[in-house]
Order: sequence, then structure tokens, then C-alpha cells
Amino acid sequence: MRIVPPVFWFLGIGFILLMKSLDPFAGHLPPSIKWIGLAAFILGVVPVVMTAMKFARLKTQIHTFKKPSSLSTSGWFRFSRNPIYLSQTISLIGLSVFAASPLALLAPLGFFLLCNYQYIPFEEANLEQVFGREYLDYKKRVRRWL
Repeated sequence: MRIVPPVFWFLGIGFILLMKSLDPFAGHLPPSIKWIGLAAFILGVVPVVMTAMKFARLKTQIHTFKKPSSLSTSGWFRFSRNPIYLSQTISLIGLSVFAASPLALLAPLGFFLLCNYQYIPFEEANLEQVFGREYLDYKKRVRRWL
């Protein structure tokens, strides 16, 4: 059984919340900085939800390990080939800032590394196999992250 990325995202959220109370290095940040972190978390969730809704409308796969039926290159995908992973990473960074825990930053770092070196290469190979030249042209125009 393969573990899908949202599982690691939720584990990252859990880890951050745990570090908020257990991290011996956790400090106090000004409330304005903490609220900016919380806003980044919330704003990071918005593209995830919007993209999931878009995929549902297109009747294509959002599931990492299944074959897609259409290639999305509009909306958030004009700026990043992986807007969901980017948004999830931003949300984890924001929550880490809100938690004021240096150790909590391990969650977004781990999530980024896992996506960049495990999930994205798998998905890119899958998209190249299904869409061929269309995907390769898109890949040349749009960066992996930003």
C-alpha cells in the first residue's frame, strides 16, 4: 500500500502541534508574527481546496498513484506544476511560525523533501507517459515549484 501525500501533510500538522508544546527551543514571537503564520497556514489551504474542486469538475485524478485523464495547465497550474504541494508546504511553514517552534520547521522541510524527491518524480513520469509532448511542453514553460 502506498501512502498518499495528504497523509504526510496531516502528520506534519500533528507534529507541529506537538512541537508547540514539547519543543524546548520554542519561544515567544510577537502576536503579529504568529498571526501572519496562522494566515499563511489558512491561505495555504485555499489553493488545495480550489484545486481539488477543479479536478473534480474535470473528472480527473487528484490521487498521486492513479492515471490522470486530463492535463491541467490553467489556474494555479500557470505558476507552478505542483500548486497543491507548494500550498501544503506553505501552510506547514505558516503553522510552524504560529507554533513559534524551531523544531516544528522539520515538518515543512520533510514534506518538501518527500514531495520533491519521491512524489513529484513519480507524477511527472506518469504525466509524461499519459500526455507525452503536451506535458513536456508544459514542463518547459512552468517551473516545478515557483
